[in-house]
Amino acid sequence: MTKPLATVEYGQSKPPRLALHLTETLDPPTSWGGRYWVFRANVVSIDPEDNTPRNLTSDRQPLAGFQVRAQTDDKRDTPGAYGSEIVVGHLGDLDVRDAERILATYRTLGKRCSAFQSRLGQPRDLAGFVMMVADAMGITTFVVTTRHGSDGWYSSGEYMFLNAAEACSRIDSMEREAFAALHPQPVEVR
Repeated sequence: MTKPLATVEYGQSKPPRLALHLTETLDPPTSWGGRYWVFRANVVSIDPEDNTPRNLTSDRQPLAGFQVRAQTDDKRDTPGAYGSEIVVGHLGDLDVRDAERILATYRTLGKRCSAFQSRLGQPRDLAGFVMMVADAMGITTFVVTTRHGSDGWYSSGEYMFLNAAEACSRIDSMEREAFAALHPQPVEVR
């Protein structure tokens, strides 16, 4: 098991349990008529008291703002996402010390992903890419929202926790469903 890339927070005795929160959006048609499906996997911590996901904050965790992102569109003729990448979202104000800690964490992540690819080869699909990144971060838990909370807080929502095999299956299903939504089949009238 790879050592998790989380740090002990103020007042805590151990680092938080990290997970990847798997989300997707099907964007409305663009001005030129195209449509996109966007997949995101954000790093969250799991609250030990109520077992719900929580966003990481940049002043505490070097993986705050981290995201795996990929997409597909209605112009592709085969299922599957493209453009799988690791990005850093908005982090807010950072001092030099925080920025250096985050950069060191991302360099470690890059080295671990390279080692993974040396052992097992380049990931063949989005699920493989997400698993490579999760392995590099020491993450073994994946979260899917099954019901959004009415007040916008994580604690009022409902979630399904997945292991790596279940997450791969879920990501594959998300891609297939996105392809079907982007490529509706004409209804035959008889």
